[in-house]
Amino acid sequence: FGALHAWNDAVGLHYDGEIAEVRIWDTARDSQQIQDNYNVDLANPAAETNLVGDWAFHDLERDGSAENMAAAVTDHSVDLGASGYVDVGSLGAVTDLTLETWVKLDTLPGSGERWSLMQTDSASEVAWEIVESGGSTYMTVTVGGVASTINTNLSSYQGQWVHLAAVVDGGVDGSESLTAYVNGASVQTISNQTFSNISVSASTIGAWDNTGTPEKFLDGSLANFRVWDAARTSGEITNNYQNKYVSNTNGDLLLKLDFEDAHGGGLWDESGNHNMAVLGGTA
Repeated sequence: FGALHAWNDAVGLHYDGEIAEVRIWDTARDSQQIQDNYNVDLANPAAETNLVGDWAFHDLERDGSAENMAAAVTDHSVDLGASGYVDVGSLGAVTDLTLETWVKLDTLPGSGERWSLMQTDSASEVAWEIVESGGSTYMTVTVGGVASTINTNLSSYQGQWVHLAAVVDGGVDGSESLTAYVNGASVQTISNQTFSNISVSASTIGAWDNTGTPEKFLDGSLANFRVWDAARTSGEITNNYQNKYVSNTNGDLLLKLDFEDAHGGGLWDESGNHNMAVLGGTA
């Protein structure tokens, strides 16, 4: 798989990418069979009729549920502990903005506490937080000094992986919008906003660097953290939140941290932009 092995042992035509769940059937599968099984990990391949080859590679285990999908896309994550964080360099000014990540909260914020998913050093620019209010846990997004609370209680997700996304459609002042997603599903859109001068300066993931002193620590783990200079559509969010591998075809993926390669505290930015990301604290 992944290359042409010729009769003289020469190898060429290499495939540049990832593969998983390769199957060969001794039958012409119909459209319904394809649809029913393309995202299912076969529980007992030996019991399948006409299945002559099955190579799962134990990488992308797609059984449709958010938790088991998370096991595949979060196989590499960073446990922030009680006071860990990731420092990220400036990503620059943007017209639109999409933030997305898988997160697993070990505990929940205490009364009135705010935990940072990602926040620029200048707090008025961008702040993506988990907050406690009235006994419930919510996601809040601040862009250009405008703060919005997403009215979806996240308390039930404690101890399990959940995918969160926030999409800022820059548009024209007064007609801009913010849409939040939980596990690929849109949960709220806030319209008729004015997000002036959207910029993503030097930032901290999992905490906020308050003039050199980190605070607002997120007690949990993160995986597949992405920042886009684009207002991702609902289809793009839904179709890709369970996808570990996304391409930067349009050049609008600013930062992609898979947390797979940490060398000397440094993290590799998979977007191709080579942004600096460094582990700090207990991470």
